[in-house]
Amino acid sequence: MANPAKCSVLLMGLMMAPSAQALNGHMLPNAGGVDQAMGGAGIATSLDALGSNHNNVSSIAFIGKDRVDFGFAAALPDTRMTASTSQASGRTNSNTEESLIPGFGLVYHVDERWTLGFSGVGLSGFGVDYPANLPNARGKFNPLTVPQAYGGFGALYSDYSLVQLTPSLAVKLTPDLSLGLGANLDLQTLSIKPAIFAPPGGTPTASCVDNNPATPCASYGYVPTPGARTTAGGGFTLGATYRLRPHLSLGLVFKSPQWFSGFDWTSRYPDGSPARVKTNIDFPMIVGAGLSYRPVEPLILALDLKWINYSGTRGLSEQGFQATAQGPYVRGFGWRDIWVLALGGQYQATSRLALRLGYNYSENPVSANDTAFNILSPVIMMHHITAGLGYQLTSQVDINLAYTHAFQNQQTGPIISTGGTGMPPLNQAIPGTRVTHSSSGNLFGMQIGVNF
Repeated sequence: MANPAKCSVLLMGLMMAPSAQALNGHMLPNAGGVDQAMGGAGIATSLDALGSNHNNVSSIAFIGKDRVDFGFAAALPDTRMTASTSQASGRTNSNTEESLIPGFGLVYHVDERWTLGFSGVGLSGFGVDYPANLPNARGKFNPLTVPQAYGGFGALYSDYSLVQLTPSLAVKLTPDLSLGLGANLDLQTLSIKPAIFAPPGGTPTASCVDNNPATPCASYGYVPTPGARTTAGGGFTLGATYRLRPHLSLGLVFKSPQWFSGFDWTSRYPDGSPARVKTNIDFPMIVGAGLSYRPVEPLILALDLKWINYSGTRGLSEQGFQATAQGPYVRGFGWRDIWVLALGGQYQATSRLALRLGYNYSENPVSANDTAFNILSPVIMMHHITAGLGYQLTSQVDINLAYTHAFQNQQTGPIISTGGTGMPPLNQAIPGTRVTHSSSGNLFGMQIGVNF
């Protein structure tokens, strides 16, 4: 097999991968147990502090009481990757463990016009852990996860999380119209090994040239990044909510891009020489609209439509390999813009018990030709069903439970050429190669609300 600089066996497209796998693109479709059970349809509803402030900062003006919400969700992912060339074929399952996603919300009515809000949400969190395997004479191995010395990447690992804090202010211009403004304060953390978003390096030797697996090239390759790095960022949210009728509300929301400072690692190449790795990842702009309709008193129906601007987001929109004198590196995911549809319903079965159902559909931001660049980015889930309930424990305290199933989606594409000797031109598909990515997941949520 070829070394990393030559081998496009090795589709290096891996910069992130959700451990929280019930996703719209790379972000969770909901905030808290109430919003989760409603399929994430919360732009025009005012059911709780957490979901309302996260989805549309203006909708908190229509929450009847001051309220605080505490919640968390447990994500159970199932991700696997299969790769094949003319020499080998094999499947690798991710060892990613369960992850906990926190949430907090607060609404306080200053007076009849002004309302303060706050939400803290684990908005995006993911990670994939593919173990390495060794080549064998039978060709029954994954060519992408053999060690770099044999032309693969070895163990592939990424862990990404983003927490967003949103203090907000909403004002009722009329009894039926509110406007809201929120400041988004963000922290994101990334750990990824190896650092395929930076050029490889080290000391090429004869074995790096003769492509002989018996004499592996152990002194040249991609940098192993030492641990996680955290960066800060921010943006803003604008929202409007209008009650067209006592039983019908319209919500509009604009969330700016979240601009971040860059990640920076100091490490060493395989031969021990020093290396510095840098990359930048922002969070996309979101535009959304929602309707909330109460056809009869016990029943609330909600519909949201969102547009997520991945193609204009630094670190996510860049595509393909970049050639350098040291070797090629991955420029980005190549994600495209997506539309998200959320449907939800709540039925007040008794004075204490509310039943909820939902459905969430997300377009896949990854094209088939970019499948190999996203093997550590399981963002291909499209169909989600949700269910849950809320129960009023006392006149002030309620508990809400939710479940989401993200149905398995599978996508296949070619391995892409790094432009080495004897291969197709840079960024062209290599004939006879395939990479298949499969991902699904379950999400369990709980939220406790207190009215005061």
